[in-house]
Amino acid sequence: QSLVLLGEVYRQNEDGQPALEPIERAADLGVVHTLDRARKLQAKVLEKLRSEMEGAETMREQKAIMASICCKLAKFYDEAKDDERTIKLYNDALRADEVNEGAMMLLARVHLRRNDLDACGAQCDTLLRVNAEHEEALMTKADILFLQEQYDLATEKYEALLMSKPNNYAALAQLIVLLRRAGKLEEVQPFLSLAEHSNPRAESHAG
Repeated sequence: QSLVLLGEVYRQNEDGQPALEPIERAADLGVVHTLDRARKLQAKVLEKLRSEMEGAETMREQKAIMASICCKLAKFYDEAKDDERTIKLYNDALRADEVNEGAMMLLARVHLRRNDLDACGAQCDTLLRVNAEHEEALMTKADILFLQEQYDLATEKYEALLMSKPNNYAALAQLIVLLRRAGKLEEVQPFLSLAEHSNPRAESHAG
């Protein structure tokens, strides 16, 4: 709700020029400018709260708002394939809210898309220290091993993930590929059974 109100207040640019590039569509320019103004305003709010030594709960709430604004803004640049600004904004979100799992995972996705596997893996490791059971981070770590052709380690990661998340069909599909590659396709049967038994609707499930 705070972002909606900020968007209404800062709908127009004071000098009539787009605040940020390279977003091209007029509608996106308006939203991006609104979010950028909101980000700048929120930075001032945080600075004021720090100077007034506000309580931890108030600071935590306002930092979460800042992280949310940065993430929303980053998504526009991500769609525009402006990786430099996307990465900066996700890092800004994490400076505001160090344990923001959404920002961590979104940043890891950008690194993965850029084929920066080391940065992606490091970001996933950071996230897993916050939440050891984060499903997408665990899946991404396995995917990185697959891309690095570390097939045995990737197989172990997919199997471990499927033991706790048996209906992760993307992981199951990757495991099938690896076991077929290794000539051990029969070893996938326990995981198929586990998926079926953990989901009564498995036979009609899209996976």
